[in-house]
Amino acid sequence: MEPRNLTAKMTVKPFEESDSLIWDEFVERSINGTIFHRKKFLGYHPAARFIDSSLMFFSKNTLKAVFPAAIIDDHGVKVLKSHPGSSFGCIVVDTPPGVLEANQMAADLIDYARAQGCSRIEFRIAPKIYNIYPTDELDFAFRLNGFEVRAVELATCVPLEKFGPSPTEEDIIKTFNEACRRSTRKALSSCVDARITQEEAHFSAFWDVLAENLLKHGAKPTHTKEELLDLKKRFPDDVQLVGVFDSGEIIAGIVTFVVNRNAAHVFYFGSLYAHQEKRGLNLAVLRLLEFGVSRKLKFVNFGISTEHGGTVVNWGLFRFKESFGGHGAVRAYWVKDL
Repeated sequence: MEPRNLTAKMTVKPFEESDSLIWDEFVERSINGTIFHRKKFLGYHPAARFIDSSLMFFSKNTLKAVFPAAIIDDHGVKVLKSHPGSSFGCIVVDTPPGVLEANQMAADLIDYARAQGCSRIEFRIAPKIYNIYPTDELDFAFRLNGFEVRAVELATCVPLEKFGPSPTEEDIIKTFNEACRRSTRKALSSCVDARITQEEAHFSAFWDVLAENLLKHGAKPTHTKEELLDLKKRFPDDVQLVGVFDSGEIIAGIVTFVVNRNAAHVFYFGSLYAHQEKRGLNLAVLRLLEFGVSRKLKFVNFGISTEHGGTVVNWGLFRFKESFGGHGAVRAYWVKDL
C-alpha cells in the first residue's frame, strides 16, 4: 500500500535544454550522482533516439533532486525509464534526504508518471561505492511506495585505500592473488608498455581492437567509434584510455570513466588474442589502479560480469577481476507497475 503523503508536495518540473547548466552543476555537487547522470554525457545520443522526460524536483524554489529519464515504448507499454541511454539512473540528490523527503520524491515521481500515461517506471541504481554519503532513504522510500527489485547484477571493484598512503608499484601488486602477481610481473619484464593516453588515434586504434575482440563473441561495442571519440572530447579529464603498446602498436587497453570524486568505472577491457600471452591487460590494470590512486579516488569498478539481469554469470571474468583484489558491488534494477 502506498503511504499517505506526510510532507508538502514538491514541484516537479520537466527538464528543458535551458536547464542544462543548472542540472550538471547540481549533479557535480551531488552525493550520489555520476558522469552518467549529467546532461553533458547524455547529450552524445542523437536527439531523435529518446523522448527526453527528465525531471527536476523543487521545494520552495530550491532544487532538491533530478531524475534523468526518457519515455520509451516497451512492446506497447509506455515506460518512464531512467535512463535508457546510460548505465545508471534514479533520483540524484545533493544532500542526504530525510525519510519524509525521500518518500515525497518517490510519491511525486509516481504521480508524474501516471499523469503522462505511463504504465511502468524503471531505473537502475548505481553501486553504492559511488555514493559520497549513504542515500538509503531513497531505497526505503521506493520500497514503501511499491517499487520492487526485478534484477540484481554484480560488478567487481577494488578499494584503493587498501594499498596504503602513497603506494609503490609493488605495494599494489602484492594485493593481487598469486597467479595474477606472476602474470603482472611477467608483463612488466616483457617488451610491452602500458600508459594513460589521450591521443585520439590511440582511442581509435583501441576501438578496432575491441571490435575485433567482441566479434569473436558475436557482439559489438556499446558505443560506435565516433561516439567514444565524442565522449572523450566532452570529458577529456574523465574519459581515459590505458593503452598497452608493443612496438608502438596498441595490443590491449582499458577505457575508464571517472564517474565522480569517489570512483572510476571501467567501460571496456580489450585485448588482441594473438598477444594475450604477453599479459598486457594485467599491466593495464596496474596502471589504472595507479591512476586511481593519483586522482585520490576510493574505488575502481571493473564493471559487471553478468548478463540478462544477473541470471547469466561469466565465471571466468569474475575470476579475472577478483584476481586483482576485487570485491562485489551490487547494482539493482527497480521497477514499479502503475
